[in-house]
Amino acid sequence: MSHLTDNDRQALELARDLRAHMQQWLARHGANGSFSISPFVDPTGKPSVIITMDSPLALAMVRSLDQQQPAAPQPPPRQQGQQGQHGQPLPPPRHLGVLPTQATA
Repeated sequence: MSHLTDNDRQALELARDLRAHMQQWLARHGANGSFSISPFVDPTGKPSVIITMDSPLALAMVRSLDQQQPAAPQPPPRQQGQQGQHGQPLPPPRHLGVLPTQATA
């Protein structure tokens, strides 16, 4: 994988770590469901992930998050047509693939 940038590698590591923590969360909460985590580098070069999950898992997470206090701060809304340093439109994100996970407790 020598063709990967440092940000690509960081996105892959982030996805692996997040997948492991989500599997531990599923086991602790007795939740059933499936999810996948896709690492990518966003248009600004920041390592990122996309999480997809089925509805039973999403509902279990919503219920769990609702029980936590205080609520975590919300990220600022994403603006349409974001531009880079020189006023140029940002390129689309580079997706690095999908790390599928079938999780059942």
